[in-house]
Amino acid sequence: MGKYDDIINLNYPYESDAPHPMPMHKRAAQFRGFAALRGHAESIEELLRETTEKVELTEDACQELSQRMSVVIAAAPVKVSIKHFVPDPVKSGGAYRVTRGRFLRVDSSRSAVVLAGGVTILLDNIVEIDSPALDKFL
Repeated sequence: MGKYDDIINLNYPYESDAPHPMPMHKRAAQFRGFAALRGHAESIEELLRETTEKVELTEDACQELSQRMSVVIAAAPVKVSIKHFVPDPVKSGGAYRVTRGRFLRVDSSRSAVVLAGGVTILLDNIVEIDSPALDKFL
C-alpha cells in the first residue's frame, strides 16, 4: 500500500457547480503588481533629470544688458521678452526660461524686474532682454 492511497481518490472539495470561496476579482487582486521599493522610480527619475549651471556674463555682455535695461525702463510700460535663469529647488543648477510680458518697473528693494500680473524676475538671473522699444533706440 502506498503512502497516499487513502486520499488519492477523494473528491475535490470545490466541485464545478459549487461556488468558489473567493470572487474572481478578489483572487486576481492577490497577483496585482506592487512597488516593492516605494518612491524608487521617482528617485531614479529625479536623478536622471538634467539641470544646467548658471552662466556668468562677461563684462561686455553685462554692459549691453544694462543699456538694454535702461531703454526698457525709460519706455515702461512696454512688452518684453526676458531670458533668465531659474534655480532648481532640488538639485544644484537650474534651467533657462523665456518669460514674456509687460514690463512695469524695477523693484530696487528686491533687485527684481516686475512684470504685469505680479511676475518678478531677479536682476542677477537675467541674461537677455528684448523688446520692440529697443528697435527705436539701439
